[in-house]
Amino acid sequence: MVMQRSGNNPQPEIKMTTIINSKIGENKGNLRIWLEGGKLSRNGFQPNDTYSIITNDDSIIITKCNDGEYSVSRRMKGERADPVIEVTSVRCKSMINFFEQDQLIRVVVTSQKIVITSHHLRNRIKQREETFLNKINASETMNVCELFYGYGVLARSAHDGFKSNGIKLKNSVIVERERKYIDASIEMNPDMFDAESIIIESAIQDVDIKNKMKVDLLFAGIPCTGASKSGRTKNKLASAEEHPDAGSMFFYFLKFLESSNPAAFVIENVCEYLNTESMAVIRSVANHLGYALHEVIIDSRDYGSIEERKRMLVIGVSVGLTNVVSYFDDEIAFYKKECIQTLNDIFEPIADDHTAWKEYSYLADKEIRDLKAGKGFKRQLLTGDNNKCGTIGRGYHKGRSTEPFIKHPTNPHLSRLLTPVEHARVKDFPEKYLNPSLSNTLTHEVLGQGVVYSAFYAAFAALAKSMIKALKGQPHLLKVA
Repeated sequence: MVMQRSGNNPQPEIKMTTIINSKIGENKGNLRIWLEGGKLSRNGFQPNDTYSIITNDDSIIITKCNDGEYSVSRRMKGERADPVIEVTSVRCKSMINFFEQDQLIRVVVTSQKIVITSHHLRNRIKQREETFLNKINASETMNVCELFYGYGVLARSAHDGFKSNGIKLKNSVIVERERKYIDASIEMNPDMFDAESIIIESAIQDVDIKNKMKVDLLFAGIPCTGASKSGRTKNKLASAEEHPDAGSMFFYFLKFLESSNPAAFVIENVCEYLNTESMAVIRSVANHLGYALHEVIIDSRDYGSIEERKRMLVIGVSVGLTNVVSYFDDEIAFYKKECIQTLNDIFEPIADDHTAWKEYSYLADKEIRDLKAGKGFKRQLLTGDNNKCGTIGRGYHKGRSTEPFIKHPTNPHLSRLLTPVEHARVKDFPEKYLNPSLSNTLTHEVLGQGVVYSAFYAAFAALAKSMIKALKGQPHLLKVA
């Protein structure tokens, strides 16, 4: 260890690399980088030492040398003189070409040398935005990563909504743990994939994402079983995060967000998810990664569906593209429409003596017990004249007490569930994408855990149109803070 004297106290020189993540400051209208203290003295920069400054396309290099143009200053702290190096845009005029005020930077201090570059986060923001702008302006296909893919109901609405405004999507990566969903969906939706698509059949927590994926958009229907009212009640959860399966899914979503670095992302979930700790963490991390969030509630009835289903929609857009979301609310309003159908319009022909008609006496008895207990749970017994029904969930095939049943036209003791085709119709999901090889149980399952197609078609169409309005024809090189 070399001891060098500065002021009245010796300052130790220990060759120890120091990395500083900081921001470009400002002084009297000029850009400024301020370095001070032990990180300099440990690596051989002492007051009155001289140094040179050189720049290249994206960095500043400070090197200690005997005949340097600039001298290390000092700041007295008691009897100790701390070394100070100040780099300004007056002293280093070219720094205005690649740095700007408040920009994140990375400073690496080594023995007698300092290298200042853009922070990796800033570079990633710049890269994703430039790529996205180039693709928008060249009308190129956008690469998508779909998490918690299921049967692809959200994906289908996204592909169709974007396509309606001239933007083609391709599923570059999907993650889904259920093989039966993946196989059935790909068979009916080949246009959403190509030979380069990567299908990951796995629980998301088991996926190795060390190799960063290159995608433009990230969509995720994060499992809601811990956040929904029914899920929290059934599992006796104090918070969504306590759910043994779904509680940690936000963490794995964020891992994919950081790894894939999309220009924009979309999350859908139950409305209650907006008030969870999971969503609070998503907001915080996404903001740090350089995304601005736009949060709305989508009511499917506003977009013409028979099923009544409200969902949270969160759109995250890279900070340099935030003007996209300024158009969104007006654009989605364009797709609003009243439901003009009744259940009669979507019924399949079911004979009055069909085995689908059942007594469901256990549900009638449960309703009486619930009313006596003051629980307020009532059966949804509907006729063909009704133009709406309540939310239909993943377990609809089980015949649960609060989901829609159709009354028998003549026998008041009989009722039936909607058929899988009818279930698709109340969600406005195009029947041509239903896989006939799936059982009734599985078809109800994939539809019940999916979104209402018409509502999310509208959301994605509005997002695509907002992107075109905000970004088409814009410069390809952005300034990114």
